[in-house]
Amino acid sequence: MIWDVNKWIDELALKLRSAFAGRLLFIGLQGSYRRAEAKPGSDIDVVVILDELSLEDLKEYRRIIGSLPEKEKACGFISGRGEIGNWPKMDIFQFRNDTRPVFGTLDGLVPVVEKKDIEEYIQVNCANLYHLAVHCYLYERDINILKQITKSLFFLFQAVNFLRTGKYAQSRKELGALLPGEERALFEMDIGALTEPEIEKVYARLIGYFSRGIQGRVI
Repeated sequence: MIWDVNKWIDELALKLRSAFAGRLLFIGLQGSYRRAEAKPGSDIDVVVILDELSLEDLKEYRRIIGSLPEKEKACGFISGRGEIGNWPKMDIFQFRNDTRPVFGTLDGLVPVVEKKDIEEYIQVNCANLYHLAVHCYLYERDINILKQITKSLFFLFQAVNFLRTGKYAQSRKELGALLPGEERALFEMDIGALTEPEIEKVYARLIGYFSRGIQGRVI
């Protein structure tokens, strides 16, 4: 049975509200627990936004996390209002859509995202994945790196699908059902089950797709 994260985050919220009172602006849940795809060892991705953030605040936050059960699973994002309010807008697209509010709202805290910001998000992610795939093919040949690349397709394809359809797919299952042929094949493939000749073809398809994404030709 998957551990119930809701009791954990409710306890966290209670302690944060006690410690920071009116300075606490937002608490949210992201990642696999937010998508209901968590496994027993999954991280708990928490978002916390304060009016402003100091080192003393971080120390207090660390103390609170340390007082909770399963504290080793905790990770995520914490910032002040000024930082998140001026965050690069290309990153806010994923951040906002993958965050379930637990306390407060992101409205008025994060920048408004436009179509060009999502296009930049896709281009930058394709550029990073292109570089990693080429490097892995030439120098590493590490199946774990290739698995990480294909895992990252979830976030990339979420954005691509959103621009095509206006729908943000919240889960892997939902996204897979919405993707067209080539993207669905890349998204659903089991890297560990492939032969070496098949892996060669995967590299070619991934590098080709990322190349088109850099050039704005995947939408």
